[in-house]
Amino acid sequence: AADAGNEAGEAFARPADEDAVAAYLYATLSSLADRDVQRAHIERIISRAGETLSPAAAWLLVQIEREPLISPFEIARGKGIPTERAQAAIEELRRRSLVTIPRAGSTNHSELTPTGCTVLERLVTARRAHLSELAEEWDPKHDSDATGYLRHVVRDLVPDVRQVG
Repeated sequence: AADAGNEAGEAFARPADEDAVAAYLYATLSSLADRDVQRAHIERIISRAGETLSPAAAWLLVQIEREPLISPFEIARGKGIPTERAQAAIEELRRRSLVTIPRAGSTNHSELTPTGCTVLERLVTARRAHLSELAEEWDPKHDSDATGYLRHVVRDLVPDVRQVG
């Protein structure tokens, strides 16, 4: 336990120079990728957006927007998500008419429907608001530019939604 405590202390120690601070903050925000933490984070965002999607479906909606030429099954497999969970998420998105996902052998690519874009926009807005609140908690006495940096990172981590016509 002592080793784990020391490792945690080192992992969360404040870096010395400003470039290291920026890299540290970005890495810390990006670390939301831990599945349990990410699932809870996604659930809060879904709730804040007023949506009822499962965390897997919400995550996959974002991924389909980011990588429309890659099969949603490939995206899920690349993140170690079991096929059954991916299938359930895909079916949820199809059932709610949020995406078009071609059947096997088709040359078409996946894309969000207009309704899917609307849902994604609400999720993006909720995620940005949540991350912006985190940025506002930064103490400017430690680094007056941290808030600006975090706002930039929020935009980087949560890109704008393409509009489908």
